[in-house]
Amino acid sequence: MNKPQQLTFPWSAKPKLIFRDFYTNKENLNLINDLKDEKTGDLIIQASLSSGKSHLLQSLCNYYNEIGKSSFYLPIKTALDYDPNLLDSIDEINLICIDDIDFLAKNDMWEMAIFNLINQCQQSTSRIIFSASESIDRVGFNLSDLISRLNKLLKHSIVNLDDKDLEEAIDLIIKHNSINIGHNEIYYLLNHAIRDIAYLKQVLIKLDEYSLATKKKITIPLIKEII
Repeated sequence: MNKPQQLTFPWSAKPKLIFRDFYTNKENLNLINDLKDEKTGDLIIQASLSSGKSHLLQSLCNYYNEIGKSSFYLPIKTALDYDPNLLDSIDEINLICIDDIDFLAKNDMWEMAIFNLINQCQQSTSRIIFSASESIDRVGFNLSDLISRLNKLLKHSIVNLDDKDLEEAIDLIIKHNSINIGHNEIYYLLNHAIRDIAYLKQVLIKLDEYSLATKKKITIPLIKEII
């Protein structure tokens, strides 16, 4: 079997996702540092949907690739359409990121495959990082041994952004994506759109794409159409 880092899957980490584009307030700084620090070992991020879990896992994969190490990103939502034997021998990889592990609850074959993978990683030099949308005890896994293994991992949460953090995060997105938008338009967006950073980023990218395609400025009427 080919080494997993040589295989092509439809869910490979997006190369453009990097830590720099994830706004980090003081509360979340320890999480970023622990993800980058191999000495931290295996861990699990427990946070709500649209909190940035997937962004962080894919950014970590890209970070490992930049420093010359192998990585494997596995979004469970998509992977469930495949046989769990795709996990065979991936414990040879430096970093394995399993996104949304809670989605495999009640799938006995996948639960056992993840349990075996954790055991294999603990006996090798591979590091494994998980994400879940709620605490492991509330997910509803059938395999008690899997629950036990996951509960032994270091746990991190992602602290939600307050209004000031949200404004600074929007400024960061605009700067890193070179989006040409005026202050009045930003003010309108922040006060009329859903105050969710993932949603706001999606809106900003759509506005920028439209502006570039039509060669027109981003205006409040355009923002009204999109939100």
